Amino acid sequence: MSTLETIALPHLPQHQLCVGLFKNVKNAAFLRQQLLAGNADFEYAFLDASVVISRMQFLAASFRGINDFASNRMKSHNVHSEIVFSFSPNNNIAESFRRFGISDTTQNVLAIKVLSPEVTAESVSQHLLQNIEGEPVDVSDAKFAGLADQARLRKIYKLNVQTKKGAADGTASKETEIKELETSILGVMALKVADQNSYVYILSKNRAASTYGHSQLKTGHPVRSAIHKQLNGRLVLRWVTTWESLLL
Repeated sequence: MSTLETIALPHLPQHQLCVGLFKNVKNAAFLRQQLLAGNADFEYAFLDASVVISRMQFLAASFRGINDFASNRMKSHNVHSEIVFSFSPNNNIAESFRRFGISDTTQNVLAIKVLSPEVTAESVSQHLLQNIEGEPVDVSDAKFAGLADQARLRKIYKLNVQTKKGAADGTASKETEIKELETSILGVMALKVADQNSYVYILSKNRAASTYGHSQLKTGHPVRSAIHKQLNGRLVLRWVTTWESLLL
């Protein structure tokens, strides 16, 4: 039975995703070569799963990549490379592919395909299962947590999330550490969007969001708390607005 998953992103229902997570992949070099050769049959966002901490992280990157594709704001060749680029904390496209894309030695692969009327979940699932020499596993937070290289993620995103009480003295649970790391990563990804002037409205956390036709924000949400901290108590309005239904 296939463990690949079809996901509909809120606000972008016309661009569904087919997502597969594979362990112990033996032919990453072959998959990478297909990407480099521009083989249209292998146009996927192939990611090294060691730098994906959770479902929310890849959903955030996928939303950003698809939204830029739909808005004609892409900086890379296609929507799938744009998704890989959207994981990056900076605007260096080549660096984003080196850090987040697969290499010849990648062992665990996250594959993302944006579906269309011509490209169905069934055809994508069949193609991936036939061409990736690895074990398909559930696309779950538990699986990502087990495969993620937390030290590498902290280095990539320039994070120090070990300073909180509990983490520092070793009493924090693994789940808490992972959630704090996820929150920090999502905050960095949101700030990258703000830095590019694509989302220009800044909203004080004490000002009513309804001013911009949006329902009241819940400022206690962990992702928003991370953004509050990094923006000195201010929110990137459009990023939060767009992600409302995914973050709640």
